Amino acid sequence: MFAVNEKQLFGVLSLAVGIYFLSISIPTNYTSDTGDGIQHYMLARFAYLYPHLFLDLWGKPVFNVLASPFAQFGIQGIHFFNLVCSLLCCRVCFSIAAVLGLRFGWLLVLLICFSPIYFLEIPSGLTEPLFCLTMVLSVYLLLKKDYVFAAALVSFLPYTRQEGYLMLPIFGLFLVLNKHVRAMPFLLLATVLLSVVGSFYHKDLFWLFHQNPYKDASNVYGHGELLHFVNNTKLTFGLAQAPFLLIGLLFLGFKLIKNKFKWLYGKAKNEAQEQLQIEVLVVAGYVVVFFVCHSVWWWQGWFASLGLLRVMACVVPLVALLVLRGLNVLLDLMPQRLKFLEWVLALMLAFLVVITPFKQYYYPLVLGGEEQTIAKASDYIKNNQILYSKVYFSHPFFVLLNDIDPFDTQKSDYCWSIDKENPEKTVKKGEIVVYDTHYAPNDMGLKLELLTQNPNFELLQKFVPQEPFVVLGGYNYEVYIFRKK
Repeated sequence: MFAVNEKQLFGVLSLAVGIYFLSISIPTNYTSDTGDGIQHYMLARFAYLYPHLFLDLWGKPVFNVLASPFAQFGIQGIHFFNLVCSLLCCRVCFSIAAVLGLRFGWLLVLLICFSPIYFLEIPSGLTEPLFCLTMVLSVYLLLKKDYVFAAALVSFLPYTRQEGYLMLPIFGLFLVLNKHVRAMPFLLLATVLLSVVGSFYHKDLFWLFHQNPYKDASNVYGHGELLHFVNNTKLTFGLAQAPFLLIGLLFLGFKLIKNKFKWLYGKAKNEAQEQLQIEVLVVAGYVVVFFVCHSVWWWQGWFASLGLLRVMACVVPLVALLVLRGLNVLLDLMPQRLKFLEWVLALMLAFLVVITPFKQYYYPLVLGGEEQTIAKASDYIKNNQILYSKVYFSHPFFVLLNDIDPFDTQKSDYCWSIDKENPEKTVKKGEIVVYDTHYAPNDMGLKLELLTQNPNFELLQKFVPQEPFVVLGGYNYEVYIFRKK
């Protein structure tokens, strides 16, 4: 309809998106995820004081190393880090779209950053934005035929998020099919490197396997419906993107059938076939494998799956590329006389995608019921000038509110360090315990009755949310402040 420089338009949109997210995430001490997000932030922030935290497998070593400089500037610093990762991820996806010959690539910055579940990831301390950047950069390197660098980079993906293990066999299959034998050993680069480096601290060359933080958690996290993630598409990718995603997947499936699967199980004969192989096997293949695995894991209660919707943020950039493929398929089917409708359809999609997070519960960022209750408990301690030599806590938000160093165990510690049978053996006279019914009984294994029915402890105050709600384990959410007599 009119000439537009897609690269310039992408740049303008990226700048606008960057300014917007800076405006909502930098001025505030609030973060969108006050559980794992704060835990990740704390590990990165204090890694310089406690270097073994760089190797923390739950926190993810790659994230801890790269995010630690930003974390020194507080929670706002980690928000900025995730924003940078997100915008770089969008830029790499734009380049991938150009290689694949997809038009309207400028839409990607909106499809990614305003995808409902990803929208919350940017102003947080979570690992998904870095995971996404690492993932799409690996795909781009494949498309540019830098097979060794692609394999080396993707080897670090599991140490950014554990779902990276699902990508390794997909990359390996592509390399085998196309006989890129020289690149295959590099899929083990990160594992070998971390095994050797960590062995000096852990005195165990196989510490990566022996210290898996998820191996004993499945019995705590439970299970749910097989179609849990399908039924929540509105809250993850958004209903506006869903039809185009389906069209993109069907198109690639049709390509598979049309070519009788020949180029999928054999070496691609030319560059176009290899690009299509990457799009089908690596892009679409990983999205499908990721979605199916998480659905089955939650259904069966495997691998410490909690059914968290936010895990879907890991594949948002690849979903965005498939959505863009679906849009291009529709545009290519348009008769010449209706070509003026291309921009109408693209702009309608952009509008629907952008407004989606604002029509759900994602914005404005406000404290949830747990955080409001923890904030009341924190204010009670400050306002009543309760003196204590050490504080034990269970909710990560308490750490952020009080600017606590959670690794200085002389002054503070998590409730998981308290003796689970006889808590009076751990907690000393005058020390206090800030107990919440979400994290303390589930993640830290400390039962409430061990404190309420213990004559060695006195209950200073109890806090309940304004509107009652139930948390993991079937507990009504409450916060208690105990002091050892």
